[in-house]
Amino acid sequence: MPSGIGAPTEVISPKFADKIIYFYKRDSWPKSRKPEVLGLQGASSGTNTRTATNVQTKTVTLKAVGAKTQQRVVNLVYTQNDGLYHELNDAWSKGEVIHLWKVDFNTLQGTTPNRTAEAEYSQCLVPQLPITEGVGAITQSNTTFEVQGEAVDTEGDNSTPARIKESDLADGSFDVMSQALYAFSHGQDVGDNSATTQLPDESQPAGNTSSTGSTSSTTTGK
Repeated sequence: MPSGIGAPTEVISPKFADKIIYFYKRDSWPKSRKPEVLGLQGASSGTNTRTATNVQTKTVTLKAVGAKTQQRVVNLVYTQNDGLYHELNDAWSKGEVIHLWKVDFNTLQGTTPNRTAEAEYSQCLVPQLPITEGVGAITQSNTTFEVQGEAVDTEGDNSTPARIKESDLADGSFDVMSQALYAFSHGQDVGDNSATTQLPDESQPAGNTSSTGSTSSTTTGK
């Protein structure tokens, strides 16, 4: 059946870009350490391209497409003590593979703790790691992840959309869409510059074990 606007469906169900969250795991992390929040889709999102080549004949131009190449652009927001930039900078310096999951929370199904969502998996390299440090602005960057080979978003039959389970990711990851940047606080929980200079150390998100490195907390809603 045709799909898209104008198709004979009962309702239009748009996909919201802000519900697509990227998760990552460095290849050097132990298998026991679960993927953690990386960021949102970047302004230019992702690309799937094949370079077209032209062969001119006397009458027409023949065209062919070359090998596939893919990039995924992620908007990264850096906060104090989260260690995200240092993790990526170390991976960039070493040419280390980054395992990347693009999770579409528009497709969220099930109930806690057995929720699932459609996801795409890829193995990527980070050739460039820009960082924007504007005066009076949030430190952030749109980082391009170069996909090794081709991203995978289907199960073994190459037709069923792949789904990631709640238990596959760091604790709280499936709640990132519904949480604020902070928890409710009572009157004497805050003060003494607690929100200005003493942000909590998020180097070890709850339920995630590792002896090295530090990453962003899943509760920051990056």
